[in-house]
Amino acid sequence: DVTYHVTARGNDRQPIFLTDEDRHAFLATLTKVCERYEWTCHGYCLMGNHFHLAVTTHKPNLPQGMCHLVGHYARKFNRNHDRKNHVFGHRYHSVVIASDGQLLATIRYIARNPSRAGIVGQPQHWPWSSYPAAIGLMANPRFLDSGPVLSMFHTDPARQRNLFRDFVDETADDGTHPDSRTELSSLPVNAEDRASAAPASPGLATRSRHEKPHHGEADGYYDAPASDRVETLTTAPDRPKPPSLADMAPRSDPKTATTPPGDVPP
Repeated sequence: DVTYHVTARGNDRQPIFLTDEDRHAFLATLTKVCERYEWTCHGYCLMGNHFHLAVTTHKPNLPQGMCHLVGHYARKFNRNHDRKNHVFGHRYHSVVIASDGQLLATIRYIARNPSRAGIVGQPQHWPWSSYPAAIGLMANPRFLDSGPVLSMFHTDPARQRNLFRDFVDETADDGTHPDSRTELSSLPVNAEDRASAAPASPGLATRSRHEKPHHGEADGYYDAPASDRVETLTTAPDRPKPPSLADMAPRSDPKTATTPPGDVPP
């Protein structure tokens, strides 16, 4: 088994998602890819002109799966928007995640991408990320398995989510890209939690690909109508409705256009 941080960016840094339906189409394709190639997806985030994935492959098939994912999505995107040219630029970029510490740093980086780009105030406000589902604000997409990450924090599901949310929301962001380091200084579980918890899961080391996620996927993302998929997030009283990506697409003259919203380094 090998775990990767995978990113792909739009051709010439152009948007790869223009509407929410584009995002639904991408996630539907990702679902099929994870099932067909037996990938475990630990986290994802769909931005304006790129996306992030944290996945474990159980066979040496990352190139085949990524070819399926970006190729199928690009063809559908072009059909839907009456386009003919390349949607993605260079070949996808992947970095091996070698430790639990690096996985945590990667998941935190992915979750914070929308807030770092200024699209939303807090990571949990962005519905096109695995983070709201991981902390219980949205239904869990059936391809997403946050269990290996959450199990590093506590054995109790409620405590897992609370500690994970604290880790993402409150830990200082030093701006370091997770691909440039192999370990966090320590795993983010305090001494009291370590003492009171049963022996924690070793994370990526021994988790079987046949295990079910720790939180239910009966209400899978694609079992609900499109209009209901972000209901939990957008109707919560303290959670503002996230902006539509269609509203964030560049509209300025191409000669004077600036970097598209959400364009932060992958």
